[in-house]
Amino acid sequence: MTPAQTITSAGRMLFGEHFKAPMAKSLDVSVDRIDDWGKGRGHAPPPGVWRDLAKLIAERAAAIPAVRTAVLVQASLGRFKITLRNFDGTHIVVGTEPGLLFSGTLDECETYVAKQMEKELMLTTAELTPKLCRAARAYLGWSPEDMLEKTGVPVPALLGLESGDRMPGKADFANILASLEAGGVEFILEADGRGSGIRGRKPEFVLDTRNFHADSDGITFSARYRGNRFRFRVGRDVLDDLIRGNTAGDTGQILVAANRFRGLILRTAERAAIAQQDGPPGDIHLTHDHFPAEVW
Repeated sequence: MTPAQTITSAGRMLFGEHFKAPMAKSLDVSVDRIDDWGKGRGHAPPPGVWRDLAKLIAERAAAIPAVRTAVLVQASLGRFKITLRNFDGTHIVVGTEPGLLFSGTLDECETYVAKQMEKELMLTTAELTPKLCRAARAYLGWSPEDMLEKTGVPVPALLGLESGDRMPGKADFANILASLEAGGVEFILEADGRGSGIRGRKPEFVLDTRNFHADSDGITFSARYRGNRFRFRVGRDVLDDLIRGNTAGDTGQILVAANRFRGLILRTAERAAIAQQDGPPGDIHLTHDHFPAEVW
């Protein structure tokens, strides 16, 4: 990397796309000088500038872990819940999978949640390989037509992913992943020199009825998790954003949209029920924040 490229990269990392003015202020030089350095004009930055930049980067790096943890904890809402256990003063994490629990101080619980969220966010479109997708569907014994019926995932989108010829859009990918998980598959990420794979998971989330109920403002459905009954609501605004369209309050179109993303909706509902398992069962309104952030 040339000095000009280094100055530009460091500026964007520290201050964003429009970095020249704040970078000039931090280094106590003119904006024109930053512009010259970034374009390789004139003399390269002196050693003192590089030392000041190194110090700025070190300060930013030192602040990143705490900020990263805080952001990941906020991103975990709907997946993890941290509550105070009154009888001993410790905090407990209720995870999004059965039996995923952790207790300790508030800081320890937040660190635990952040690490779990990092693992979850690592599962990207690139990491759900065609081979893993085919293996998961084979494990469940689902044909492409079965998957369409059970989850609403279109056959062309599924086959495109499994062949590697065409990766689906963000919402379709999340729907495929969630549908397979809801059906009873857990995806294992590559770690510690071990390859990725799948294993079975016991679904404990059971719908009371097969069909969603639609009205002009969204859908409702009820389900049980570990014997506790929950009633879920998904608003029309969420459904419209999932289909990247407008159902215009038409109950038929709302039902089509809900069934189109059936697997994603059910898996999201399951996670919400798990996160509330230490509280009273009841009504849960599934908002945008409950769904995986990458969907939007």
